[in-house]
Amino acid sequence: MKLIEEMIEELKAVSTDWNKGLLSIEERNLKIDLIISQVEKLRVNLLPLETATDDTRSVFNQLINSRKYVAIESLTALKNAGDYKRKYNSMTREVIAKKLYFSPLALTIERTAKGYSIRNDGLFHVKEFQKFINDEREGAEE
Repeated sequence: MKLIEEMIEELKAVSTDWNKGLLSIEERNLKIDLIISQVEKLRVNLLPLETATDDTRSVFNQLINSRKYVAIESLTALKNAGDYKRKYNSMTREVIAKKLYFSPLALTIERTAKGYSIRNDGLFHVKEFQKFINDEREGAEE
């Protein structure tokens, strides 16, 4: 969730600056576009699930794609809020509270990794691992 937290902090900074009048609507929208591009690069870290079957991997790829879609749609809606600060702030609070809609997927990844480790006598269980990566190499550090 480290990458998600970083994106949320960026969104908070953008919102704060825009509410203070330090950013124009165009600048705000450009910064939201940068966050959207970061969301598009997210992938599930399959390294803790290395004993998983191909079916499991494809399920996680489908799940992250669905979460990406929801996150991108919500960020796009923020851009479309225009200069209505109340509407924008309300929508931003919801997106931040739901952690860009990635929290349920992170919990599923963690529980699945733990389940695979239990089935394999704990050989592959890593207590703290990055659930999402954005690097091209699988399991790369952020």
